[in-house]
Amino acid sequence: RVGINLINSISGVSWGAHPNTLLNIYKAVIRSHFDYSGMLINTASDTRLLKLDILQYRSLRIILGQLRSSPKHILNFETLELPLKLRRIYLASKYYLKRKHIIRLDLHVQLRKNLALQSKPYYNNKKKPILLRISRKFEHLNLETSSTCPYFETNYSYLISSLVCDNTTFKKTDICVEKAVQDYVHTEHPDLCIYTDGSVDKEKQLSSFSVYDETNNKRWGFKITETTSSWQVEILAIKEAIKYLINENFTDKKIILLSDSKSAVESLKTNSWKNNNNTIVIEIKQLYHELLLKENKVKIIWIPGHQGIKGNEIADKIARESLTNGENYPDEVYVSDSIILNNIQKEQEIKFMNWYLERGITIGKEFCMGNKIYPQNLWFNETMWRGLIVTVGRIRCGHGLWPTYLYKMGMKNDPLCTCGEEGTIDHIILGCTQRTYLDNFYKKLKPHVVTFPINVAFLTSDKISIKILYSYILREKISI
Repeated sequence: RVGINLINSISGVSWGAHPNTLLNIYKAVIRSHFDYSGMLINTASDTRLLKLDILQYRSLRIILGQLRSSPKHILNFETLELPLKLRRIYLASKYYLKRKHIIRLDLHVQLRKNLALQSKPYYNNKKKPILLRISRKFEHLNLETSSTCPYFETNYSYLISSLVCDNTTFKKTDICVEKAVQDYVHTEHPDLCIYTDGSVDKEKQLSSFSVYDETNNKRWGFKITETTSSWQVEILAIKEAIKYLINENFTDKKIILLSDSKSAVESLKTNSWKNNNNTIVIEIKQLYHELLLKENKVKIIWIPGHQGIKGNEIADKIARESLTNGENYPDEVYVSDSIILNNIQKEQEIKFMNWYLERGITIGKEFCMGNKIYPQNLWFNETMWRGLIVTVGRIRCGHGLWPTYLYKMGMKNDPLCTCGEEGTIDHIILGCTQRTYLDNFYKKLKPHVVTFPINVAFLTSDKISIKILYSYILREKISI
């Protein structure tokens, strides 16, 4: 409640902090309380959980400047904040995936014990703990496990050693990147020049990677049938290239590895906990150390992809062909946590949209009819000020201080405008005969609107029209 009072004290209808700022405060100060121990409180009664939901919607109404009657599913949609019930599932999944990798944790023992108790009569009319449901959901996945964190099983000298990586020499915006790469290779004059690349087919849930030794004209690729991320296949390609160099027993060579994955090169360049706790990154560092012991000098370079660089284009072609014709990669590849979490996030968004559209049949019908797809970004941005966002937000939601709404809420004896017509939002803005600046408003809109007549719902869907609309509302002193 302290957090809610905080955002309430720094925001009003036409003044105060920007909704983006308030959303950040909400996430840091208020939502963090909802998230804390969410896995435990999920088994509480619906009545108790409803109290948390009420606090969430109270916060979102303050952030957007919406009236108390504004539907809660629209508040979630406008702020891209999932209902707490769905967020708890996502957070519990994230927690479980992090702990699943270390099999010695007591958590797994307790989960097995509790799973055995599920058949007991006690659970017939009880909510099942969220972690139990998630563990059952993920039990078929091929997740990587170990007795301890990989970080603590690795020689410390490997972890702190820095691979010679360069991800800043080239830029996608450079003119003639192909020539710049050729000049770079010519200047370095390496004994071996090797390109790596990866490819992911999300529809078929297949991935592949390739290695191309340009100096010796050797090329090969592998197919992976597990669900992997782009980063994972790119980093596997680098690992396979280094294994090839060791198996070929190269000594005292100057070697350049070129990859078009900036994130893969960056993960090898830094010594952060996240990177050093990844088994593939650790293996690469160990293999890299073996190459150095043979007096080799190895540099890993990032180059922009799809820029006509000959070696990269060949590696890309091999990787794409390997999706269908390549041999299965012989080493075990585990399902990527990031892919699983991304799928869970999408799953929760789909559940939310189903709930949102179901509620939209009876509540907030007009809004839901015009907004049937989950948005990737907020409709407002930093160039809009609070008064504009609140005013337009109320119009979008359909809950504002116009006659038909006030009549519906019992705050007015009739739904009529002062001109005698029904006081809908379209009428008081676009149809009322008492408007002085309506012609001027249409003149300003004309360059930005393709067809007329228009309605207010159309105007609130266009960022340029929104600002013109708000200026007109202020000039006419229309209460929203």
